[in-house]
Amino acid sequence: MESFRKTSHYLTSQLPGANSILGSFSPDHNLLRTRNPDLWFEMRALEDGFFQTAWSREKGRIVPRTERMDMVVGSGKMGQTYLYWRGSELFQLPVSYFTQAKRWINSPGYPDGQAYFDRPVNPRCLECHATFFEVVSEEDPMRPYLSNVYRQDHYLLGVTCESCHGPGGLHSKNPLERSNSGATAHIVHPGKLDRQLRMTLCAQCHSGHLVPRNGPFSFRPGQGPEAFIAVESLRARNSGGVHTTNQPDRLRRSRCFQESGSMTCMSCHDPHHLERGNLQLFSRRCMTCHQPQVCGMAATLGDTIEGNCIDCHMPVYRDLRTPMETAGGFEAPRMRDHNVAIYRTVAERLLKQFQQKDSSRR
Repeated sequence: MESFRKTSHYLTSQLPGANSILGSFSPDHNLLRTRNPDLWFEMRALEDGFFQTAWSREKGRIVPRTERMDMVVGSGKMGQTYLYWRGSELFQLPVSYFTQAKRWINSPGYPDGQAYFDRPVNPRCLECHATFFEVVSEEDPMRPYLSNVYRQDHYLLGVTCESCHGPGGLHSKNPLERSNSGATAHIVHPGKLDRQLRMTLCAQCHSGHLVPRNGPFSFRPGQGPEAFIAVESLRARNSGGVHTTNQPDRLRRSRCFQESGSMTCMSCHDPHHLERGNLQLFSRRCMTCHQPQVCGMAATLGDTIEGNCIDCHMPVYRDLRTPMETAGGFEAPRMRDHNVAIYRTVAERLLKQFQQKDSSRR
């Protein structure tokens, strides 16, 4: 359990704190300047909380707009964004933190030079960044997805155990209740699901834009995709940026996946431990099926090939579909392609880098 608390899933939403907010509040790092000389943002850590203030110059006087950082969203792998309550409504703040550049930045999709505090946070966003939020809506079952009104006393942050294993509260009340298949009715062991259902479990949040069929937070592990979502075409899902990297769909294109018969996301990822960035560990998992000497680069790279299969066969690209506008242009997050394949131009470039490093050591 303690190891799980360090994972990106668990940390993908948190309450604000000195340790949970990655951006700096020191006087020399807490400002975000825009190309508009009459607008800048200031991030402050005060005794009663953490705040974002938009300072704008209007008709010769400085006018502030301050909102509290009530919620931190994002594990910090790429960055974080921040939400605030306005009554029972939840909104995104205009300034986010971009880890790859190590600085404050306009929130994705926000125009530089404007102070915009009115982007509502709908349930589909929260379904992938939290375990539960109770949506306040009196409309039909699908209308809550358009709402940003929630009960402030009834939510569970982070992607926790119940997201992958099912509702523990219902299980504790009825531990002997069984489903039609004879399995426990509420708790699921993902490793015992068939291949399609294991992929569906991860796809809820890792396959980009999905069209819900039922109400928010209604999905239960072990359900097929038809029980909760209508999956758009791969082309459609590839058109929306960082939230449509489609790791499960890209993996399905891989020869590794197609020929294994059993490979799933969990073949490479242990969801209970923080393994992010450990390329040597992931490469060792490649070696459970592949012999390093078979690789076309083995003769050149020698033993070092066993330490990093990933950069060659799962290259990193800048995701230009998720731009973050700055006063000096645009930034884009870097995402790893999960279509495990041979990328010759990438391999040639990495080989040159390796040869340059090797010659510099001599």
